[in-house]
Amino acid sequence: MNTTFTRIFRNGAVLTAGLFLGAQAFAQTSVSMTTTNTDLGGGQYSVKQFGTGNPTDDIQFTFNRLDSVVGHEIDINDVLAINVTFRFVVDGIELTATNNTGSQQTYTSDDVAELFPRFSGDDRLWTMDNVTSDTTSAGASIAAADFDFLTELQLDGVTLDPGQTTNVTDDKDITETRNVHSQWWGGYDGTGAYNFRVNSDFFAGAAIGSSGFATSQQVEDSSWFAEVEYIVIPEPGTLALAAIAFGGMGCLALVRRKR
Repeated sequence: MNTTFTRIFRNGAVLTAGLFLGAQAFAQTSVSMTTTNTDLGGGQYSVKQFGTGNPTDDIQFTFNRLDSVVGHEIDINDVLAINVTFRFVVDGIELTATNNTGSQQTYTSDDVAELFPRFSGDDRLWTMDNVTSDTTSAGASIAAADFDFLTELQLDGVTLDPGQTTNVTDDKDITETRNVHSQWWGGYDGTGAYNFRVNSDFFAGAAIGSSGFATSQQVEDSSWFAEVEYIVIPEPGTLALAAIAFGGMGCLALVRRKR
């Protein structure tokens, strides 16, 4: 399937290019998940499920709903907050521009290249009601656009002979956290599980109006961290006991915050 998308550059120029989703078909990979239970004091506990994988491998995270995480029922009224965090780390970025003409070129401020990720599927990576069939506004979601800009190469004043190149190297670390509104907590409560899937590659492009060079890119490594955190005040002792009971089985580890 071929899809056309439009990219708005930071300088206001526009790139329109073809996105070939069919060429992005990878075998889906399940991410190994870790669960922790941290005593925050004052009767509060932070229960987290998280994992890390390479998004170019078409990865899937499986999160347990709250009761399945702790191994027993937690009343929804005992929930104080639910948070979703994504972290996208891209290491060893190299963005290159090559003079692909037959003559020497001196570039201007209009000549710029950028590197950004391409995510398969909806622009909204995670809606806060992601585990229900409802819809929500983009403002309450974590969107692909939140991870859009990786690096840029400004060519203003650069002179290149035919075939000559110039480049920029960079690393990028982007974290986005959202607090789930209480109206959507029902989708995270109870038993069972829900999945989050992310698949991305990288695309280097030149702003429309730029000319006389071609772009290319290399990325050494990338990783995607996803976490769902439940902050709860359960009945006295119940969550701590569950943590101890299940921690020995590798399901839930009790961590006491250092004071």
